[in-house]
Amino acid sequence: QYGLHTRFAARPRPDQLVSLWYQRGVQDGVHSYKDLLGGLGRLQSTFEPQALNFFYARYEKLSLGALDSLSGTFSINSQTDGGLRQNLRLTDAITRDYNRVDAYGYSSQATTHFGNRAFVAFGGDVYDERIRSDRDITNPVRATVENVRPLYPDGSTYRTYGLFGQSNVEVLPSRLRIGIGGRLTGIRFRTREESRFGV
Repeated sequence: QYGLHTRFAARPRPDQLVSLWYQRGVQDGVHSYKDLLGGLGRLQSTFEPQALNFFYARYEKLSLGALDSLSGTFSINSQTDGGLRQNLRLTDAITRDYNRVDAYGYSSQATTHFGNRAFVAFGGDVYDERIRSDRDITNPVRATVENVRPLYPDGSTYRTYGLFGQSNVEVLPSRLRIGIGGRLTGIRFRTREESRFGV
């Protein structure tokens, strides 16, 4: 198992900040020992590939009109997951799975205040997830490969939409503070067969 991450930050002006982040994590040689030691994958049972790639870019601006701050973020979260298994005999089929999810995120947030006692933060975000999936079964005796339906339907998409806000109000200085917040979320799911939306 290994991983790395790096971050870059710069201030083009005193009231602006640009930051970049990249992170990668990988696991190699991952085996399912519960199957190798007596389960359905006695001959072969692995979980590969297992990899994560995550990146985001953020821009922040201070003192923009009536706002104390305004920020926008774009992110990419890509994860791969797969596996290989073969049951009890050398003539049993070898099943290979491959799944990859790419999530693209867009978010913004603003903060402001009213007087010296009320502070407000609000914003919204959109996340667009796309699934690539494949499965094949190899017959080691006949050397044939059959594509079958993968666990997650290939080409599926999930889109999440959200609006949020929160506020803190100091009712009694240094004694009583009230906080309130809320979020409205909508999710759209689509495969080749159907489309659904919920809030």
